[in-house]
Amino acid sequence: MKKLLTVREFDIITCNPDFREEYPFLPEADFRKLEEFVRNSGGNQDSPGTPEFLKIGFRRNLGPVITVTNFAGVIAIPGGYQIEVLPKMDFPAESDSDAAADSETSCRETRRILLRMLQSLGDFPGHFLREAGLGTDRMPLFEIFIGMYLGAVRDLVKHGLKSAYAEREGNLSFLRGKIIFGEHLRRNAAHGERFYVRYEEYISDRAENRLLRAALERLRAVAGSLENQREASRLLGAFEMIPASRNFAKDFSEAKTERHDRSSGEYRDLMRWTEVFLGQRSFAPFSGGDRALSFLFPVERLFEAFIARELRKELQDSGWDFSVQDRSFYLFDSPSRFALRPDMVITRNDGTRVILDTKWKSLVNDPGRNYGISQSDMYQMYVYAKKYDTPEVWLVYPLNREMRGIRSTRGLQKMTDGNIRVMKGSEEPGESSGPGIISFESGDGVRAGVFFADMARIGESMQELRELLVKRGRT
Repeated sequence: MKKLLTVREFDIITCNPDFREEYPFLPEADFRKLEEFVRNSGGNQDSPGTPEFLKIGFRRNLGPVITVTNFAGVIAIPGGYQIEVLPKMDFPAESDSDAAADSETSCRETRRILLRMLQSLGDFPGHFLREAGLGTDRMPLFEIFIGMYLGAVRDLVKHGLKSAYAEREGNLSFLRGKIIFGEHLRRNAAHGERFYVRYEEYISDRAENRLLRAALERLRAVAGSLENQREASRLLGAFEMIPASRNFAKDFSEAKTERHDRSSGEYRDLMRWTEVFLGQRSFAPFSGGDRALSFLFPVERLFEAFIARELRKELQDSGWDFSVQDRSFYLFDSPSRFALRPDMVITRNDGTRVILDTKWKSLVNDPGRNYGISQSDMYQMYVYAKKYDTPEVWLVYPLNREMRGIRSTRGLQKMTDGNIRVMKGSEEPGESSGPGIISFESGDGVRAGVFFADMARIGESMQELRELLVKRGRT
């Protein structure tokens, strides 16, 4: 395996060997390569103001540092490290004495959940990930991505590489196709045994296959897993008669113009991955330097897509209407300005609406600090309630270790502020304890609930949220 550095959101990477036990550490040469990658990367034209995913800085006594922001994924530095960035997630301890899960176990669980989150992205070709075998959570993310890609190429080779008729000309020793008489007479006046002809040949030398070969050659070179290296070499045997692409932009353009062909369907996701592996596109809202290979994703976007997909599945038989990133209303109506885009809007059978917004942030069990909830987020939810004419809005946060205490207590606990209450389990006597939620109520009837999504048991968590939505709809 190649050298691997696993870090978490908001970690600080240093190249100072005196602090290698306190912070994630890279040797100076690799640190400089990562710095170069950061400097060569930026937001794309469609996403002005895109936040930086890595920030270069300096700290007294520590020296130069690179700070990870709230992105997750992997960066493969040529000839150096694979840098794996995992989201910050908390998992329940197995016992009261086990305050924190083992680090490696936590990494495996985080990878497993991250792969599920990636499948939720609408523009991410994730069917490869659904085919992941057992034990992939023990592999670095980059090797998982490579393995999934190689598996898809292997399936394609089994079904047969796409071929098509291409026009050819040549001076052959046998008659084939149509004789080009002018050229034939010029070349073969003294060679009656030859024919200069134009003909069609059914070949696999197509843009898509040239690109696949180029990607396989690159992955064989950058993969850290011996298994992935060997598989890439085996697959290259099937492309022996196909030259590798030398003009990626031209071949990708040609491949896209041919996708109307029904036989091109199985190539579609492969081409999207191939663009990333060859440095022609990114799944993240920024462009990367061409000397490092990166798969980086904003964690807020992953969390939003994950919750939306899982909650939609839970509500699919309810008959409720479910929309994502709704654009029905503006903050100001005359003229229409400042579009409101709540993450999810649910319309019940009786016409009542529920607004949900996801926030990837760890809250704190301190009512004096409003649990760490942003005041601007609450202003936003209040506006949603007014514009959508609904008294019910929800904020969904990831459940962390500190807030698990809210889930563990039964009954209803009143807080000192009369407008804030923490509901722990059911308010009805005799009912079993359910998920803890925080509820804020305004004097004019707006009720904002805060729900904690347990990332390790998301199915059960969304079932609990559904039960709360059903119960609120009856009151």
